Amino acid sequence: MSAKEVNADELTDWKSIREEINKFKQWVTKIHEIGGIPQYDLKKITSTIDIWVLSLDDKKRFFNKKKFKFSYKPGRDNRSSYIESSQPSTFGTPTMIGKDGIKCIIEKPHQSVSLFEIKNSIIIIPADMAAGAITLKNCNDSIFMIHSESFLYAEELENCIIIGRTHQMRLHKSMGVYLDIQIESTLNKIIIEESTSIKFVNSRNVEIDDFNEPSKKHLNYTMVGKLVNEAEIAETQPESLPSLIKSII
Repeated sequence: MSAKEVNADELTDWKSIREEINKFKQWVTKIHEIGGIPQYDLKKITSTIDIWVLSLDDKKRFFNKKKFKFSYKPGRDNRSSYIESSQPSTFGTPTMIGKDGIKCIIEKPHQSVSLFEIKNSIIIIPADMAAGAITLKNCNDSIFMIHSESFLYAEELENCIIIGRTHQMRLHKSMGVYLDIQIESTLNKIIIEESTSIKFVNSRNVEIDDFNEPSKKHLNYTMVGKLVNEAEIAETQPESLPSLIKSII
């Protein structure tokens, strides 16, 4: 496959760029499967591709920054108005940072959504409002019921539940995570690295690629039955999270 340079501006079809990256990743995987790329080199290449994806998302956020509209209007005290434990909040922000004890439904589709430093919260991206790429980082004791049309990257999670669908997923530096994820691509694979005590729902029939255990001994994860469903999460409030997460993780 020859190298291809893609220049992006405000009018770029970001989806076509994503497709080019996905095609290249699929090609690399096929070459590896027939012995053309060693496992160590495959790890370096896929890490580079993941960096491309995150870089693309950053560029999209830059070009679309002025296009986002917020349906949430804070009162005089932004922090206290923003947090609602008894009723879900709905707003269109593509980036959420440092939230604690909220239940939030993202009400419109975005090309990318970033969720950083989320604690004791329930975040929902409905199937009919699926985002493009989704990034989770440094989150704990939370539930994410999320749907992505492309890539889900999660890093530094602890005691979290993730339910939903995506085309590709990578979990990095995490512990105590329950994953009920449908992979909607021919690769049908989830990559984990530097992660322990991970539970995958076995009914999804997804291949797990643990970079830290190439022997495939399943030392860092287990396969389990479905322990919670979307209907239960939809009815759950933040104050009930500790007991629910403890029963699953």
